[in-house]
Amino acid sequence: CVCVCVVRLWAVLTLQPDWTSVFTGETVTLRCQVQGAGDTDWRYRWYRGETQVHQTDSSTRDEGRYTISSVSYYHSGDYTCEGVRSGNPSHSDRSSPVTLTVSGVRPRPVLTVSPLGQIFEGDSVTLHCEVTGASTGWRYYWYRTGQSWAGLDNVRYNDRRVYLQPLSDSSSGAGGNFTISAVTGTHRGLYWCRAERGDAPYYTQYSGAVTLTVSELFSRPTLTVSPAGSVWEGETVTLQCDTEAHRADTQLSYTFTRDTETLRAAAAQSQHIVPAVTRGDSGLYQCEAQAEGTSVKRWSDAVWVTVSEGRPAATLTVEPPWRQLYALEPVSLRCGLSGAPTGWTYRWYRDGSPTAVSQTDGHTMTGDRLSITAVSVSDGGQYQCEGMRGSKSFVSQRSDGLNLSISVQSWTSTAQLLCYSVSVSGSAAVRLLCVSGQYQGCVPREDCPHCVCLSLS
Repeated sequence: CVCVCVVRLWAVLTLQPDWTSVFTGETVTLRCQVQGAGDTDWRYRWYRGETQVHQTDSSTRDEGRYTISSVSYYHSGDYTCEGVRSGNPSHSDRSSPVTLTVSGVRPRPVLTVSPLGQIFEGDSVTLHCEVTGASTGWRYYWYRTGQSWAGLDNVRYNDRRVYLQPLSDSSSGAGGNFTISAVTGTHRGLYWCRAERGDAPYYTQYSGAVTLTVSELFSRPTLTVSPAGSVWEGETVTLQCDTEAHRADTQLSYTFTRDTETLRAAAAQSQHIVPAVTRGDSGLYQCEAQAEGTSVKRWSDAVWVTVSEGRPAATLTVEPPWRQLYALEPVSLRCGLSGAPTGWTYRWYRDGSPTAVSQTDGHTMTGDRLSITAVSVSDGGQYQCEGMRGSKSFVSQRSDGLNLSISVQSWTSTAQLLCYSVSVSGSAAVRLLCVSGQYQGCVPREDCPHCVCLSLS
């Protein structure tokens, strides 16, 4: 009995790369291998349908590979392969078919931004680039508007030519995603993406542009120094750092510096108090606001603070400028401080009393003025004033004394009048006395158009 053993060999066809869906212009390799028989002396044939499209022989270096360097519609179809040789068996079975689909239009990826909605500084933003359809194996690249045209690709956008600057780490985007972990205002602008694949490589079109809008998380802080203007030794200075958060859940911390040296490290309080300042506290002050949990921070403008030695001296003046007054005349005592400081309140004293003059009917205190509407003999004396400011009532030096003398005139007529005038043009004030039994008021004189008369009857 003679036994005849028949060995069946079969071919396996694979695509390299393993993309069954490709685009015109791409390079595709179909590799044929006979399983279990080694590669010695095999020649290969490839078929599209039942039509042989290519073959190799043993002298071909790339035996087993059929490369189409630039595919077209014509190359679409079901491919099979087989191996043939002179030995026994002389040929393999045909491989199972592999379908190659060739699309005619160069693909254009779709670029999207997430999250949707308003994006604030410090947020994490992802640009997602995708080539739609069943194609695989893409590597993705991202671009933004370039500042220079030299060496850059360009696209048409809103009827103008725009040059594209590759992002420095664009190829690191895995799976079509490029993530900016904490966006800032510098990331605002237009973005594009593109994909490539293969060793050649084959590039897609550029995607459409997307606009990345980054909203300000909080406004630039403003530093307010109180008291404003000149500050004297011993005063308490308050630093207030104000900003406006544009997202409700934003928590801010504040840092205060003088001449770039930290006065107070970051804390939730937007105010910092410097008690009893000295001349060494003079300098440039700034504050910094930072959103907690982010790297978003902003500095205020610098504010110069000068601390003067000692205490300011008050100056007391009288308006009208008469030290000798007649009963029922009005008078104002004005308290001033050198350097035009702000934020002061004032007190007035008479005849060295430790108790300040109080406000009563006819005696009113408004700002830096003590006004007496109609003086009497009891209002005479030596007056002084001083200024105060701050929560701990920093007090200026008292002014020098100013003497007011009040006289009472004997009148012969019940209609006698006292007339006075204060020039509004800044010239010397004029006071006139007139006695008249015929008029209920003074008749203004040509040399005194602003006379005001008070009845002394």
